[in-house]
Amino acid sequence: MKYTITVHPLGLGPLQSAKAWWLRKKCDKSWSDVAKEVKAVNGKRPGLEALKNAVKRQSLVKKNDLFCKTKYENCGRNSDLSDEDRERVVDFVVQWRSKRFCTANYIIRELKLKCKRKTIHRVLNAAGFHWRPVPKKSKLTDKELKGRQIWVDERLHWTQDTWKKACGLVLDGVTLTRDPKALTGAEKHAAQ
Repeated sequence: MKYTITVHPLGLGPLQSAKAWWLRKKCDKSWSDVAKEVKAVNGKRPGLEALKNAVKRQSLVKKNDLFCKTKYENCGRNSDLSDEDRERVVDFVVQWRSKRFCTANYIIRELKLKCKRKTIHRVLNAAGFHWRPVPKKSKLTDKELKGRQIWVDERLHWTQDTWKKACGLVLDGVTLTRDPKALTGAEKHAAQ
């Protein structure tokens, strides 16, 4: 925040006013002693009237109140959800996440809230829950697992030469590479 203060060249600036107030009110110094220790805006010794005005002005300033009243407590908009609603959202997700898929729209509908999806996302992110996309790959079925097991059992004891002839794969101990001279699957079936 930026404050603009207009001060006469023979008057005291904000810091010098505060110093004058401190010397006069807290240290009980006379006006002439205060005038010796503070400077006006023009750099010279201030007059008696300027000192009295500065101390009076400084006395009117309350603690943490810089010449004007601000209304920061009124800034922004009110939250759509109360603290109790936020707790209800988090408790709902903790209770139901293992039993069903909890979307933000589902939570809003079940708890009868009047807010947007993004609000629910923010509440859950603040509570340590983060949204992830649903995986598109499903788990393998029993039939697919059995098929893979059969495939592995058939090829478990193949040697390097067998892998090279069957698939064109070269096993050199560290990496698995494709032999450029090897036939593709379609060419191999055509040759047999």
